[in-house]
Amino acid sequence: MAAVRVYASGCGHDGRLGVHKRSEDNKSSPTEVVFFRENGGGVVSVHAGGAHSIVRCRDGLYAFGDGEYGQLGIGMKTSARVPQLISGLKKEAARLRDISLGGSHSVVLDEGGRVWVFGRNNCGQLGDGDDSDRSTPFEIEAAAGARGVSAGRLHTLCVVGNDVLAWGLGDNGQLGFTGDGFDAAQAKAERVRQQALRETTQRAREGFPVEESYGHGQLSEVGEYNPAFHPEYSKPDERSDLFPPFCQRSPRRVPFDFKEVQWVAASDNLSCVGAVDGVFVFGSRLNCLRETKADCIPTLLKTPRADLGWWGPIGLDGMRVALCSSEKFLSVWVCGEGKSDGQLGLGVGSDGQPVEDAPDWKCAIPELPLGTTIHASGETVGVCTKEGQVWTFGNNFYGQLGHLHDRPSPSPQRVDLPGEVVSAAVGRHHCLFAVRTVAVDGAEGQTSAE
Repeated sequence: MAAVRVYASGCGHDGRLGVHKRSEDNKSSPTEVVFFRENGGGVVSVHAGGAHSIVRCRDGLYAFGDGEYGQLGIGMKTSARVPQLISGLKKEAARLRDISLGGSHSVVLDEGGRVWVFGRNNCGQLGDGDDSDRSTPFEIEAAAGARGVSAGRLHTLCVVGNDVLAWGLGDNGQLGFTGDGFDAAQAKAERVRQQALRETTQRAREGFPVEESYGHGQLSEVGEYNPAFHPEYSKPDERSDLFPPFCQRSPRRVPFDFKEVQWVAASDNLSCVGAVDGVFVFGSRLNCLRETKADCIPTLLKTPRADLGWWGPIGLDGMRVALCSSEKFLSVWVCGEGKSDGQLGLGVGSDGQPVEDAPDWKCAIPELPLGTTIHASGETVGVCTKEGQVWTFGNNFYGQLGHLHDRPSPSPQRVDLPGEVVSAAVGRHHCLFAVRTVAVDGAEGQTSAE
């Protein structure tokens, strides 16, 4: 008898893997989240955010991981190593249509077009007109009738009718509009500075020593956050949001006439809108259009080849990943800056190092069956085929690729899982897989539970 099991890999900090109630160890091998097997299964899909996870089951949504801002939706601002039922959405469990997790907030859409949000709200990413975090689901009435949602790191997109609504942080134009007095150049410079600070201090927060201090006394000599500098902020990652230049705290229409919107996708600083007449991007477009700029005006993105159509692109900072369609198959294309972690998926160059830059579109995976989906977050990319296989590539510092090691993967590699993958999700530093296993001789398929 077939059963769907949940497996997780990558960073175990804050319990985002859900594999053990007392362990926060990283997992480079996909490890079963035994909670779902022991509690009757019924798994439908998996979803991953910045440092939290949600699994949809037939009887409701279960959340685990970082819950500091209420992004788990369980009524408390606390992390959970063991999956917890989101009781506020239990009645809607059978009617849910989509779930999207941002950096520290969560967005849920049901078949009736109702939108619920919970989690961090410092930049208005919840869209409730306030700036207070919420630990229980709250319905956004201004987004009623929605047919698609997507949560970015600090902003949210929603499709209502043929309009795209946006709210949250707009420092790079990712909302499709600007606020009064908005200075894109100044905002860009501040964001680059804060990004460098965030990357340095994130390692300190997760237990890795940092030898050098960084700027203005925020870090001590061993990389620990110094609360004396900004006493109102108590966590290293909160400094990335000091003095946000523009926040929209309620849903607002993107002033652009898209033709028959099909979907929306939000990433860190970029927004994508898929319409009948093409894919439009706005926000930070580093190397995406052979230029480095932040722009709030939706711009048509050209396909890699004339014989290809867009299937489902997703934008990431510094790179672009797209799933393109032909008459018989799909293919994965990439462009942009891949740094040194292989997240472009283009293998190694003549120097033996991962290909770091692709100013023009290049094909990373040539032929995939129709029905394939693509998932990307941070610097990690996962591709889930209709045949139930998953391929991952890119950054692998925490073992999130599931390749049994923590080395970067510059070329797509298949993840070894004990069955057919029916759902996959890529978080900031972790991955989740819903796998349909088949009992053999009265036993369940392979597991790797602790």
